Amino acid sequence: MRATYTPTPAAAAVVERLVATAPAGLAGGGEVTIHLKGPGGHRQVRNPLPAAQLRDVLRRWVAAARAGQGELEIGE
Repeated sequence: MRATYTPTPAAAAVVERLVATAPAGLAGGGEVTIHLKGPGGHRQVRNPLPAAQLRDVLRRWVAAARAGQGELEIGE
């Protein structure tokens, strides 16, 4: 599973996009990669997430996208 959340510029001045990946679906946990904007180029920060936190992150991204604060794309 791969989910990409792109916040609107007004919602996040420093974050370009966030990507969650989970090789075993939502039951096995996964990783979130934060793509940061910067004056010298882009930087990435990766964080492992247990399954419960991964589900919470996806719920927040869905809520933010529904509220018009960004775009969410979910694929396999």
